[in-house]
Amino acid sequence: MTPEDIYKLVPNYIRNMERRSMERIEQLMGHYEGRIQSWDVVNESVGDWKRYRKARTGLAVWKTGRYGIMPGDYPLHALLDAKEAMTPRADLCINEFDIGEDFRTQIGQLEAEGARISVVGCQMHIFNTNDCMRLAKGETKANWVGTPKTISDRLDMM
Repeated sequence: MTPEDIYKLVPNYIRNMERRSMERIEQLMGHYEGRIQSWDVVNESVGDWKRYRKARTGLAVWKTGRYGIMPGDYPLHALLDAKEAMTPRADLCINEFDIGEDFRTQIGQLEAEGARISVVGCQMHIFNTNDCMRLAKGETKANWVGTPKTISDRLDMM
């Protein structure tokens, strides 16, 4: 089923998702009145971006691997909406665990479309305490996180 087919089935749902997203941003901004210094606006979106390979597709719906049905171009729209709602001094963040050339390309496209990205976050998802300890001791492999060299290379790329 294509994104267009999905939209035809549930147009009100999709429009409601877009509206509710902006309402939530406005609600937070109203409540915190400029006290938010940084915000992780987009989290783990490069996997969805890889499906479409561009920040602005014009599609009303994105079929995502992780979140199901999302409004089209949701990383871009979230960042643009946050840019509009937040004070210019607030840091807007994009965060990812799939660090690589695709992530760098996605960020470049988002910025080219007008998104303001102040902070790029790199997640490692180290949930096992033993893996944390082995990594801290310099062992060459800690679960799926990779070697200290891999982590260093990712940080250098970012």
